[in-house]
Amino acid sequence: MGVVVLLAFGWAVSVYGRPVRFAAAFALLTFLLGLLSADAAQSAITALVNLGFATAYFYLIARYSSNVLVYLLILFVGALAWVILPIWLAASGLGAA
Repeated sequence: MGVVVLLAFGWAVSVYGRPVRFAAAFALLTFLLGLLSADAAQSAITALVNLGFATAYFYLIARYSSNVLVYLLILFVGALAWVILPIWLAASGLGAA
């Protein structure tokens, strides 16, 4: 579900602009949903990581939204990286499992 929400926010950024506001909204949503399954500290750390990633991701989407090929590449590769990177880090022993 997280990837679908990320793609939806990415689409909204390409339509309305304002990547920082959408990144903050995505981080807030992550924090609130994280409170349902984890403690507040872990949810806050996850929200901060998501804020950093989403700000860069949404800025790139807003910057290159006029070029369809680059826009789609950023949209889907960025969302795919957000799913695969934690799995790769956990498998290599670099991330907390």
